Amino acid sequence: SGAVAKPSDFDIGLPFVEGEEVYISSGYGPGGGSSLHSGTDETAKTNDHYALDFILPKRSDNGLGQPVVAIAAGKVVKAGWATAGWANYGLRVYIEHDYNADGHKYVSLYAHLNAVSVVEGGHVGKGERIGELGDSCDGDNKQLSCPSFNPHLHFALHQDSHIGGSGTGGSYGGHATVPEPFDGYEDLQK
Repeated sequence: SGAVAKPSDFDIGLPFVEGEEVYISSGYGPGGGSSLHSGTDETAKTNDHYALDFILPKRSDNGLGQPVVAIAAGKVVKAGWATAGWANYGLRVYIEHDYNADGHKYVSLYAHLNAVSVVEGGHVGKGERIGELGDSCDGDNKQLSCPSFNPHLHFALHQDSHIGGSGTGGSYGGHATVPEPFDGYEDLQK
């Protein structure tokens, strides 16, 4: 309840270089492997029930340092270290996508990056490199290696969220969005 489906004509790709083998280490909802994958339409927090944690199983260290790319074209609204209430995301990027055919705004989140390759206010194309898969957390202390988890990309898609809040801010409110299909892939699971 409270989540929405991605519009069928909003074409998105996986957040990795074409041809990369991708594995989902934590799937949808708190039962999908991460208690942080929660919330569908709460007004004062991020709604990451339909978040996915991706790793690259053919790469060493789950793909640490491998390119992460934009799922669709859009404007970079946040890039860099997350702080205060958002600190656990570490180095992260938020993109507000150009798609608005249904009258809604869609924002994608890429968290725990090892490096960021874009700047706030810049525009990126679909498949353009935005950073590197990482293991960062605790943005207040800028930890590139988090003791709580292994390298992965935390990814989420939000509809009509607000950008801001405490510290460096983040995406909150709005609706968790089911991000399928990615490059034609559906029925994703851990």
